[in-house]
Amino acid sequence: MFAFILNNQKSHKGIGIKLSFFLMLCSSLSEMQAANLNDIVSDDNSSSAITEYASETWNIEIEPTSANDNPKRLNTENIFFYAYKDTYIIPFSRTFNDTEDRQQNEIKFQFSIKQPLFQYADFKLNFGYTQKSFWQAYDQEKSSPFRETNYNPELFIEIPELSTSLGQFKGTIGYEHESNGEVVPYSRSWNRLYWGILYTIQGIGINYKMWYRQPEKEKENPDDAEGDDNPDIHEYYGNSELVLSLFIQETLISLMSRMSLSHGKGTVQFSVSHPLPGDSVYGYFQYWNGYGESLIDYNRSLTKVGLGIMIKRSLF
Repeated sequence: MFAFILNNQKSHKGIGIKLSFFLMLCSSLSEMQAANLNDIVSDDNSSSAITEYASETWNIEIEPTSANDNPKRLNTENIFFYAYKDTYIIPFSRTFNDTEDRQQNEIKFQFSIKQPLFQYADFKLNFGYTQKSFWQAYDQEKSSPFRETNYNPELFIEIPELSTSLGQFKGTIGYEHESNGEVVPYSRSWNRLYWGILYTIQGIGINYKMWYRQPEKEKENPDDAEGDDNPDIHEYYGNSELVLSLFIQETLISLMSRMSLSHGKGTVQFSVSHPLPGDSVYGYFQYWNGYGESLIDYNRSLTKVGLGIMIKRSLF
């Protein structure tokens, strides 16, 4: 849906248009975050209120449906996307490695949305979509191209939260695809079945995710369009990911780690976000060291530092 804003343009004349569209999208996500949706849904006039909100925010018209039409449908009118993972823009992202194929300074941004599809009891089926881009905006000699964009749609089931005296536990099971939309020899993609568990207690979050990569047939020739573009990706990404999060008042500190123990390769991402004046966006710092910041760099270790703005942060 939104992929058209990330086409690999060869002219810097489109830079303003692309950035304006992204900022407009982020602004809408920020409004969604700020809105008290619980109050809207609980109100007797929830249908008209939500419809009016969607019309004002997304400029769309919705024909409300009654929850009595199907008792298993989510009672949220299913009319717009919710913010999902972190949504941010980092105007200054610097690579400290030698990069002959690119400039060391670039713009990095990500947006992420989800849509509930179906609910049975307290189990929810969702569609999610995350898109991450790396924009060589400062490379005027090459007309400021997008060097890489990763597209990540997924379907996942949220397992009901279990609350105990020791904290809260919540599970997720899903299937996701990730690719960069390129052609051979720059094509990169993989599909994963994953499951995860989130544990939270008093401002501390521990999120552990494991996955099984769907096998693909081996290429007979490296130039073939069919077959596995990156058969060794598991050697760099490993089979799991651990995210530790800590709230200190309004500041969120996160540490993400991936490790392929059998191959001695791994990744660490450290990030800090804090509300800026107005409480609608956050100042954002990101440090990256390791493999797989993007699919094209899945087997390339990079050290990067970035400073920018987070529009929507995933709390845990």
